[in-house]
Amino acid sequence: MKILIIHLIMMVILISCQRQETNTDHLPDEYVLVEFAASLEEDYEKIYPETEQKKPEPHKETPAKNH
Repeated sequence: MKILIIHLIMMVILISCQRQETNTDHLPDEYVLVEFAASLEEDYEKIYPETEQKKPEPHKETPAKNH
């Protein structure tokens, strides 16, 4: 009886320690979206070459005046 229990425990340990196979054909959704966005950006730059554009400056807060 003890041998059976030891064998069962060993089988459970071996099964739990097995490495899971990773499917390389399936990529995470975030990666696919980032790649898609990058390709869109490249296409946009080819169609509309960048001209020098002024980037708007961030709003600067002025300190309040004491009266």
